[in-house]
Amino acid sequence: MRVSSVSLRRFAAPLLLALILGACSSSADKPKPKSNAELRQDTVTQAMAGDADAQYRLGYDLCCGQGDARGKYDVALATQWLCRAAHQNNARAQYRLGMIYAGNLVESGLTARLLRQVISSNGPKPQPRLAAMWLDLAMASGHEQAGKRRIDLTKQMEAADHIAVEKMRAKWRSAPCEWNTVHGITGR
Repeated sequence: MRVSSVSLRRFAAPLLLALILGACSSSADKPKPKSNAELRQDTVTQAMAGDADAQYRLGYDLCCGQGDARGKYDVALATQWLCRAAHQNNARAQYRLGMIYAGNLVESGLTARLLRQVISSNGPKPQPRLAAMWLDLAMASGHEQAGKRRIDLTKQMEAADHIAVEKMRAKWRSAPCEWNTVHGITGR
């Protein structure tokens, strides 16, 4: 079979063009991935601008994730960010606040059990009513795990607690939210 010069040109020109264009987009032109510090700063900027998801991520890191840029955990600052997100109906932030005020900063495993023991003996006491309110709001916002955690919390509560939670939920936007306010800590 003979290949005509016309058909060869028809295939050669696009092939040559593809090779030339491929050489133009070298790896030097690709953007360099952002560092962890740059990603964290982007999250802070978005959170300060009112982005509820960024506020949640920042709050989660400060209480239960990687900590701040130095790896330091700060539950008081975490709840400030989580409260901002929760007041924008962010279900994950509402759930996390419920877990924090139930005394469950870390949810499972040996580390969680040890941390709960340390917190319960040395730190502020859990706030089951406030925790229940936040878990109820998270359930209403569609958080899947909130219902299970709320049932666990219900088993520890009395009738008066349930009535108080109903009243709190009716005025949830004015309920105390931030760690220092909830626990009466001043001077920070």
